[in-house]
Amino acid sequence: MQKTLSVMPADEGLRIDAFVARALPEVSRRLAKSLAREGHIRCDGRVVPGAHPVHAGDAVEVQLPTERAEAEPPAARVLHQNERFVYLHKPAGLHTVRLRPDDPPTLADVARSVDPACADASPDPRECGALHRLDVSTSGVVAFARSAPAWRDGRVALAGAWKLYLARAEQPAKAWPPTPSGHVRRHADPPRWPAGTLLPLPTEEGTRVTWPLASSGPRGRRVEVDEGGSPAASRIWPLRAGGPVFAVELLTGRRHQIRVHMASLGMPLAGDPLYGSAPGDAQVLLHAWAFQLEPAEPLVVAPAPVWSQS
Repeated sequence: MQKTLSVMPADEGLRIDAFVARALPEVSRRLAKSLAREGHIRCDGRVVPGAHPVHAGDAVEVQLPTERAEAEPPAARVLHQNERFVYLHKPAGLHTVRLRPDDPPTLADVARSVDPACADASPDPRECGALHRLDVSTSGVVAFARSAPAWRDGRVALAGAWKLYLARAEQPAKAWPPTPSGHVRRHADPPRWPAGTLLPLPTEEGTRVTWPLASSGPRGRRVEVDEGGSPAASRIWPLRAGGPVFAVELLTGRRHQIRVHMASLGMPLAGDPLYGSAPGDAQVLLHAWAFQLEPAEPLVVAPAPVWSQS
């Protein structure tokens, strides 16, 4: 489907991808950049890069992906719902939200099937009120808002949300706890543990890791430890003495934080092709196990994966 847009004086000087994202509510900035890279955005009949500045009076043509016939939402378990939020269990291998309108259904589509009002909760309707995302290979709890006020409140609360993950390393730690250093400190307190879980409470001393993180590599695909990067803090405990499965409490929510912090301790996650030794088609063994958005909200727990119980 093609749409033609006219550039108004108020849009003078904008990058063309930013202009398209502003002019078309159904197009995110990320999608607009992708469309420009693929040659689907023209200015006065000429294909231009996403950084091309627009001028008043320009005619911008956008070739949008053809919408697919809507498939059935994938299977995903509702963990809890109340008047404000829906909490879903995302399976590994399922995207949280669509990046393009013609992408296959995602967890966001499940949220919309549970409550159609989720589609209007967030500024980008494709997100269906998602408060946060998990990498495609990561399983576990994801929260969706059921209204615009709940989405705004939830996004604010997310900075203080409590998040506990399960992570399986390629191999157990050679020694635990790790030797303390500038960004590695022992943490004697046990982790907060969901009531009624079948997984044992860790008995080993924990470690607090505070390596700051920054994007690196082509298009920022990787994340690396960088003293000039954003502050990042994780608490890590082995689930069983001498075993490869760890409980990780996120004190901040940086991209790839657990994967990089574990790899920096010499314990890359099993199935991780970026920071470990897994092939590119492997699945990272990481699970968002327990989540509490704020004290007034319930503690929501996703079933522990099979790989965490051995």
